[in-house]
Amino acid sequence: MNLTSQLAQTIVDRTMEILGLNINIMNEKGIIIGSGNPRRLNTLHEGAKEVIEKGKILKISEQEAKYLKGVKPGINLPIYFNGQIIGVVGITGDPEEVEKYGGLVKMAVELMLKQVFYLERVQLEEQAEEQFIKEILSKNKDISESVMQSRAKAMGFNFEQPYLIFVLEVINLWDELLKDPQKKTNMKLQQYKKEIKFEIQDFFYGRTKTKVFHLDGEKFVILMYEDKKEKWRETNFLKIGKNLVQILSNKFDLKCKIGIGSIQQNLGGIVKSFEEAMEALNLGKRFYPQKEVYHIEKLIIERMVKDLSRDVRIKLASKFPLEQQLQQSLEIYFSTNLNISQTARKLFIHRNSVVYRLKQIKKITGLDPTEFEDAIQLKMALLCYKFEKKK
Repeated sequence: MNLTSQLAQTIVDRTMEILGLNINIMNEKGIIIGSGNPRRLNTLHEGAKEVIEKGKILKISEQEAKYLKGVKPGINLPIYFNGQIIGVVGITGDPEEVEKYGGLVKMAVELMLKQVFYLERVQLEEQAEEQFIKEILSKNKDISESVMQSRAKAMGFNFEQPYLIFVLEVINLWDELLKDPQKKTNMKLQQYKKEIKFEIQDFFYGRTKTKVFHLDGEKFVILMYEDKKEKWRETNFLKIGKNLVQILSNKFDLKCKIGIGSIQQNLGGIVKSFEEAMEALNLGKRFYPQKEVYHIEKLIIERMVKDLSRDVRIKLASKFPLEQQLQQSLEIYFSTNLNISQTARKLFIHRNSVVYRLKQIKKITGLDPTEFEDAIQLKMALLCYKFEKKK
């Protein structure tokens, strides 16, 4: 690991805030690259060169400092990383006074370096994983499946374990950024996305194994593995999605929507689950804009409507000449599984009022919402009407 000027100065600033003493950091050539005294930057520190050559602590008195170039009284200690000296940290002052801080400062600097190295390594690993996922989703045929399998294994992906894909879209990302002039730059945008990604990771931490990737624009891909302690037949994915949306709303004031794909169990299945999650997201926004989370397995009829020819959709939609109040009542009636009492509670009206509105719908369309077969036709007509209206 190389000590950069930016990293060295950051360490100096943090350490000086705590100790209130002047700190210098020199690189492997003895050049001062971080200092509490800006005038000493980029100058040679002869004492540091000696520390690097001998690998020992060097105390320099005021008298000794007169005979060394770029040196002031104090104590200088070697900085080790992975068993090698990569620089020197110096504390300016009476060597007898500042010596007691030497070991502490040296340890703090080396810990900071390890932390930075770890974070950089994690970031590189995440970038490699993100690129790998993007290659899979792009259906790059130039790369063989065996190569992709090997890369997946090396990166710690386990596609033999059941998994599914969440696609999260931030609807108002740019609106939130533009509220704060300091977040207008691309650098700030990237930082904001990192914070969102971290919050998603934190949400799933301790629940089930997940990997989170920023796809592009305002979309994030969440690869969620099955929790061995809780079989997925017992898992409410819609509830998980709603909780995540609420967390992001509370933390960042973001409006998010989530599409959820089906459960898969091999490398090729990741494309299928992703495409289903995208389809769920797009269908959900078209048919149910008031909702936030959409599961592909809950959108069977909506997928059928999308695949109908336009002529058929228009014909079915023509059976739906309902005013807004009746349309809203019918939608809520369907959302409660044809339960009149629950519909009344959601609409804040009397049960008899719901019955009256359902009779009005029957009178207008010739289809009785309380009869199963008629309800299916009305559901199809409603969805076709909404699909064509959105175009």
